[in-house]
Amino acid sequence: MFLLLPFDPVGLARTLGGHGRAGEPVLERGSQLGVATQADDERDVVELDVEALPKLREPAEKRELLRLVPAVAGGAPRGDDEPGRLEVAEHPRRPAGLRGSLADGVGGHFPTNLTTVMSRCPAYALGVRVHIISDMEGVSGIVRGRQTLGGAPMYDEGRELYTEEINAAVRGAKAAGATEIVVMDCHGAGGEWSFNSLVPDLLHPDCEFVVQEDWTEYTAFLEEGCDAALLVGMHAMAGAGRGGMNHTVSGQDYYNLRFNGTLVGETGIHAALCGTWECPVLLVTGDDVACEEGKTLVGGGLTTVAVKKGLGATSARQIPPVRARELIEAGARTALSDLKAVDPWSPGSPCEITVEFKHTLAVDKLRFRPGVERVDDRTISVTAETWWEAWKTFYF
Repeated sequence: MFLLLPFDPVGLARTLGGHGRAGEPVLERGSQLGVATQADDERDVVELDVEALPKLREPAEKRELLRLVPAVAGGAPRGDDEPGRLEVAEHPRRPAGLRGSLADGVGGHFPTNLTTVMSRCPAYALGVRVHIISDMEGVSGIVRGRQTLGGAPMYDEGRELYTEEINAAVRGAKAAGATEIVVMDCHGAGGEWSFNSLVPDLLHPDCEFVVQEDWTEYTAFLEEGCDAALLVGMHAMAGAGRGGMNHTVSGQDYYNLRFNGTLVGETGIHAALCGTWECPVLLVTGDDVACEEGKTLVGGGLTTVAVKKGLGATSARQIPPVRARELIEAGARTALSDLKAVDPWSPGSPCEITVEFKHTLAVDKLRFRPGVERVDDRTISVTAETWWEAWKTFYF
């Protein structure tokens, strides 16, 4: 089965910044990208082998493929399209029998996500893989610490509120064309509830979920190649004025955390983790302070959904959960409409991680660990070639 896409040599050449026929890069990378055609002047069509497309696990390969076939910009399938075949309207150089469109592409606007391409093809053949990484404090209806503490009286209600916001993100991701969704709970609720706060019976059936032993230890999905991360239920970093239940990693221990001098909270940790494997963070939900923190870090292209306005550490003006979930679902769909809206985030290489603790005990415990330097009574520093190596040195 093939997906046929009309393309324009001039527009494609502009996209690639190259010279000569735009079909040449397609042909050079054909075997890896599932392109099964040769460019010719009579038939400006790229054929993509639908059977081969799911093998493209690396996000970089998928992004390259999108650069090579920008012809779907603004197009829509006919109702009687054959399976695996796409014809789009108003192609400026349309061959006989094809109704193609590259008007937008020639003007410089190209499709930026796999959904744009594959929502017009059976089974979303490219396979959009989405990682939902979640925390509990940024959920609508949750404002007090004991709502997030395993075994506390209001914890069970908090778990349900938490799970339903995850379900909203899953629905939005599915609507945007995600074919594989893995949820990773990153809330340390204490005891057997740590990273295990989701209610399995309530989870949307179209996702899978991870229970991990240590925070940030699960990286398999990222290592296999992940197209986007959605951060749901985020809270602001330690010391962030109005941020509800603001803290970084541990409210009892951490005061300031910096990656190569950049002050970060847990959104920054997740962005760096995902960025290690070239996965961009495209969505942040939580209170308005956490959302602004995310945009400051990764850029204005980030989609945010503020489900409450922080008024202080234990108070907020909130959107009711039912409406908050509708906003999250729409936000996930919007975020995944452009997989290139935000670049994968990296603090740089080599990377120095500096942690300023609230007390001396944490530093005392780390002072003999190889690679950890004690800067002063309450501060340690770790430097490695990559963020991930530096993080593993002191955190695990």
